[in-house]
Amino acid sequence: MTWLPTGSWPILIERGGLPPRHGEERVTRPSQAGRATWLHKLAALSWADRWLLVEITMLLGAAWLALRLIPFRRLARRLGPLQSETPTDASPAQLEQAQRVRLAIARVAPRTPWESNCFPQALAAKFWLQRHGIPSTLYLGVALN
Repeated sequence: MTWLPTGSWPILIERGGLPPRHGEERVTRPSQAGRATWLHKLAALSWADRWLLVEITMLLGAAWLALRLIPFRRLARRLGPLQSETPTDASPAQLEQAQRVRLAIARVAPRTPWESNCFPQALAAKFWLQRHGIPSTLYLGVALN
């Protein structure tokens, strides 16, 4: 029996105890197929991209923890000056770095064991950009029901 990942759903192939055909991968459970795919994608990344994913994971955890332990008034002081925007004259390299951070947060946030909704994601991005000297402005708002 073999599970082959095809698209988003694996297909079970019954081979009657025969070894897998050339190109087939023997996997016992569908979750292993997804894990193998995820690990292959991770292994294909450069070391810089892997390190960025580790940094973003730690920042998301720190932001999640900070939102629960630190009063927002104290946390807001670290976000920059109130009601002022940063200059928009970022270099192309800085814009590329910001784009990489956005993609890394989008990839890591759904996989964290804690809830990484938009607020911890915004804080993690802001702290990463601040730490690397990239100007950014964080807009916070609430939706009323």
